[in-house]
Amino acid sequence: MHVFLLWDRANNFLVSLLMSKLKIDKNDEKKSALILYSLSCLLNEAGKIAVLTVFFLVQRRWAEFITAFITIASLRIFLGGSHRKTILGCWMQSFLTFETIILLSAKISVNGYTFCPILLLGLFLIWKELPLISDQRTIYGEAQCMRFKSKSLTVFIQEVSGLFFIISSAHPADYR
Repeated sequence: MHVFLLWDRANNFLVSLLMSKLKIDKNDEKKSALILYSLSCLLNEAGKIAVLTVFFLVQRRWAEFITAFITIASLRIFLGGSHRKTILGCWMQSFLTFETIILLSAKISVNGYTFCPILLLGLFLIWKELPLISDQRTIYGEAQCMRFKSKSLTVFIQEVSGLFFIISSAHPADYR
């Protein structure tokens, strides 16, 4: 637990240092809060991804982790994400998310019977539930949220279709 408290303090120190180096006026509360949030997210994500990479590398599941990471990262840009109150909670949620995706991908065979339900479920969730916007982020209007949904739907369809066609061309007998 102390590691995450130290991580948070180190993160806050780096953010303060960067803000002073960038000569950001600390009296401009809105700009300061936006930059503080952005830099904190960037530093937290970098550390978390480094730790997760080492973990899955040691577990010899690095390729699966990188595949899941690229897929999630390309969608998360537009979809946002759920947030936890503590760094430990955030790291645990990320670990459990990647672990679940990697374990499920080993159990679920993507073929013509599973492709359509996965695609439809993803499209439904993106359309009805997303984007998830943190309290600390800018509030987006309906038009901007709709653009995020459109981009997300496009990326999701491309990724799922690309994955299906790559797998099905590698194992054509399994996908009839």
